[in-house]
Amino acid sequence: MKPRPKTVLTLLLIAVAISAQAQREKIVEQPRAVFANTFALEIAKVMLSDTETVLDVDAYFRPGSWIRIASDSYLLADGKKYMIREGEGINLDSLFWMPQSGEAEFTLIFEPLPAETTTFDFIESDCNDCFKIYGIDLMEKYKEKPIKTTLIGKVNNRPQSKRLILAKANADLRVNQFSLIHVDSIGNFRHTLHVDDMEAYTLIFAEEYENGAWHTEIFFPDTDTVYIQLHPEDERVLNRFTGGKLNKDYYDYYLSRLTAFNQIEKEREQLRVSGNYYTKEFSLLIDELQAETNETRRDSLGQSLNNLAESGKHLTPQGQQLEDEYKTIGKKQRELSLEWIVNNCTIAGYYLLIEWLNYPIDKSKLIDAYYNVYAKKFPNHPYTKQAKELIVGIELKRGDKFIDFTAPDSEGNDHTLSELINGKVAMINLWASWCGPCRRHGKELIPVYEQYKEKGFTVVGVAREYDKNNMINAIKKEGYPWLNLLELNDAQNIWAKYGVPNAGGRLVLVDKEGVILAVDPAIEETIKIIEEELSK
Repeated sequence: MKPRPKTVLTLLLIAVAISAQAQREKIVEQPRAVFANTFALEIAKVMLSDTETVLDVDAYFRPGSWIRIASDSYLLADGKKYMIREGEGINLDSLFWMPQSGEAEFTLIFEPLPAETTTFDFIESDCNDCFKIYGIDLMEKYKEKPIKTTLIGKVNNRPQSKRLILAKANADLRVNQFSLIHVDSIGNFRHTLHVDDMEAYTLIFAEEYENGAWHTEIFFPDTDTVYIQLHPEDERVLNRFTGGKLNKDYYDYYLSRLTAFNQIEKEREQLRVSGNYYTKEFSLLIDELQAETNETRRDSLGQSLNNLAESGKHLTPQGQQLEDEYKTIGKKQRELSLEWIVNNCTIAGYYLLIEWLNYPIDKSKLIDAYYNVYAKKFPNHPYTKQAKELIVGIELKRGDKFIDFTAPDSEGNDHTLSELINGKVAMINLWASWCGPCRRHGKELIPVYEQYKEKGFTVVGVAREYDKNNMINAIKKEGYPWLNLLELNDAQNIWAKYGVPNAGGRLVLVDKEGVILAVDPAIEETIKIIEEELSK
């Protein structure tokens, strides 16, 4: 970002300040943030003084597309708003068209933040889709964390890749913290990572994530410097993270799996390109789904695709042959992976144990390894708590007790689930404003709730969000009449505790004693169970 030009008036004001009393001035370059709902905007610099707060902003978006900054944008610090005054290089409330480079710069000037401000939020109006960046750090406290690792890398033969997303492995980026790493014009990048614990981290090409299909590259910050080589998707086998024993152990394991699948993946892709992988009927449905904008129609097409896949009518004979080969390789690799995890009790093995707990496989070996080896060796590591919650949630089934928790409502008042549902047949409705199926399930529950609420049935909603206003707006739009609590940025890992860490939602129906009657029941099954329970 180019420095903001000084005006004559600004120079005069500075001269007056120097002659009288030194004016407060602070500059923070590339401030870290706790979370953002967008990759389109980055705060390149924050300049604070007694008269204004200035944000230098870097914008990244598709060439020929537009962004807009609202005139009611504000900074939020300690619950107080500091309104925008003007923009430089951008007109507020007007369409800002992105150049062919897909990159742009502009400046936003706000009312001055208090001198004691340590963190603040940037809120571009209060609508759901407006730009929001939370926890912008003015004190650089993250640098005080005990583990420091410098990432030095090269992106090869990917000129379109200008940014990398850095996050904890397995973190859901819709609600969890991430950082962005910039790649220079010849593919080089450098970043210093400060962390509390030795855990797995992931790098994702930003443009892949924005397009909705991405690969993750895993590494561990277990040495002063990690050297990274990244390549195009069809050359992922060449990707390397070197430095530290954990990275060596993990990539020995990872490359053996990738090599085993690499050739058959190429054959599958060639068959797809030739149009001989999917049946004609299935291919036509895919094309129709991609072109359809009506949500109801898209759901119908998606169900038709699922029906064909479940009946085995989605693949050609050549496609089915490759799929059978893939399954055979996958079964062998699964056995080898489970064996590797059980026999390699390191943080790399622990990360893989948690990752494989999310797969639809027999988890008995993993659970045994957790209790008998990993939890004993790493009793205080974050993975130990994370894996325990995940195992409890995975094993959640009819006949078990529900998992209790305390969470706030939209006003910040805490509620304990057990107190809300005590003595009632209850539906625990985990949902999110960004989860379309979750919201439709909630709408289906409304008439059921209205019919049975006076007879001993209740619903408690819990929304998984990064901004409580998204929950509030969704509730208003859908008309949910029951109490909804807030899980902000996975603060309590409620979704993991209920066995769905990477999902939008889950429905859990419990009886008057809190015993689970059904998990994710259809609405017809829900009504039948409620009537049976209330008639007892």
